[in-house]
Amino acid sequence: MRVAVFRWKAVVPLLVFGAVALGLWLVFADRIARRTAESVGTTLIGAEVEIERLHLDLPHGRWRSTA
Repeated sequence: MRVAVFRWKAVVPLLVFGAVALGLWLVFADRIARRTAESVGTTLIGAEVEIERLHLDLPHGRWRSTA
C-alpha cells in the first residue's frame, strides 16, 4: 500500500484560496492598517487621530505615513 505525500484534490482549492487572500491583502492592507492606527491612537491619546495617507512597504520592511 502506497502512502500519498500530497492530497492532490486539496492542492488546487488551497492555491485558489491563497491567491484570493493575497489579492485581498494587496487591495485592503493599507486601508485596514490606517483605520487600526487611527483607532488605537485615538484610544491611547484621547484626542481624535486622523492619518491622511499610510502605505505599507513590506518588501523593504517599512511604512510611510503623512499625518
